[in-house]
Amino acid sequence: MTAPTKFSKSDEKLRMLVKRRNISPNAIKNYDTVFREIHQLFDVTPSDIVRIGKREQKPFINEETNQIDIIDMEDRAITKYQLEYYEYLKTKKLSERTLKLKINTFRALLTEYDIEKPKAPNIVIPKDRLRDKDLVSWRDIETALSFCNDIRDKAIISMLA
Repeated sequence: MTAPTKFSKSDEKLRMLVKRRNISPNAIKNYDTVFREIHQLFDVTPSDIVRIGKREQKPFINEETNQIDIIDMEDRAITKYQLEYYEYLKTKKLSERTLKLKINTFRALLTEYDIEKPKAPNIVIPKDRLRDKDLVSWRDIETALSFCNDIRDKAIISMLA
């Protein structure tokens, strides 16, 4: 079975999420990409994920103990999908921001349909660092002062030094 190119148009659950959240066209492309990759990995659609997630979080009668039971979070298919999708994304050598965006896109579907989510992977986005060439030099300040006509502007520029 080939994956639809646009789940946002063909899948009812994802289509409703897009409508309710009034998602931008670029975000829709991201949803389509994420769920196409998930479909290729696990052969499940967004509607399947919602159905499986809802079913797995409901209590059931354990046939062995005749007691009401619930599937532990770490044993649920949703947890497996998230973890294996994350591992797949890491093999693609994407930036941390892209990894986080794609995992959050997957988790947004679970949030939208009130499905209990597994813990998110810890993705640390590095802070942008200042480089020496980004800092203002004395020559830059002298040049800026030469363009100032007003004493107030010169005082403000001088404060940068």
